[in-house]
Amino acid sequence: MLTIVSEGRAFKVMHVWFAEEFPINVPKGIDRLMIHGYPHDSVGNGCNAEISLQHTLITNLTEPEEEIRKRFKSNTRNEINRAVKDGTKIVTYASPDLCSNPSVLSDFARMYCSMYEHKGMGKELNIKELTEYIKKDGLVISEAYIEDKPVVFHSYVTDGKRCRFLQSCSEFRIQEPVLRSAVGRANRLLHWEDMLYFKTHNCLEYDWGGVFAYEGDNGIDSFKKGFGGSPKDYYNIMIAISNKAKVWDVIKKRKKQEG
Repeated sequence: MLTIVSEGRAFKVMHVWFAEEFPINVPKGIDRLMIHGYPHDSVGNGCNAEISLQHTLITNLTEPEEEIRKRFKSNTRNEINRAVKDGTKIVTYASPDLCSNPSVLSDFARMYCSMYEHKGMGKELNIKELTEYIKKDGLVISEAYIEDKPVVFHSYVTDGKRCRFLQSCSEFRIQEPVLRSAVGRANRLLHWEDMLYFKTHNCLEYDWGGVFAYEGDNGIDSFKKGFGGSPKDYYNIMIAISNKAKVWDVIKKRKKQEG
């Protein structure tokens, strides 16, 4: 199990990953408990909980490398092979590496913000929160390079046995169609190399971090399904702990009911 505490403007939130049973020991001063990917849709009576169903895909890393790759769609395998021929380079940073290389996180944040700005969305990377994961040895960041320039970043949370895809960004300012296609291939290669990295480090499963639906034409879902993962459902659960959080939730609920 991996836990960190994140401080927002109004509430202090304890994030819990890879929990398998409840109750969870919550220290004093926590306003909310956020349980990511809980296997059940209930944490018992008396909890003021918001529960949402999450679909995801799981790649079994205990299988031989050849078996994992066989599950990929042919286009995915071909794109990975082409990315290797492109000369794409992969670099992976575990938490200790990130401690000694703080520029990795800042470079990731710049590309992340640039990508969402390009999409017309003002979304930023929460460096403060990611730093808490680094302190707990629970964050891995990987990069894909083309011609010695970073073009794709991935981040993962991990407890050593399992890893979950957290965030991704790629270089969107590239105008040349040929190079843009190379970035897409680099993204697929990076996922494959990430799997091999976690497999080498004895992780049992690679969690794709969620899909919208198992069936449908969503582009991101189709991309992830190209790697042949198995469907899995779990639940994200937010529990109000402090009286302040409980009162806020009551107010929010009333406002929603009033329209």
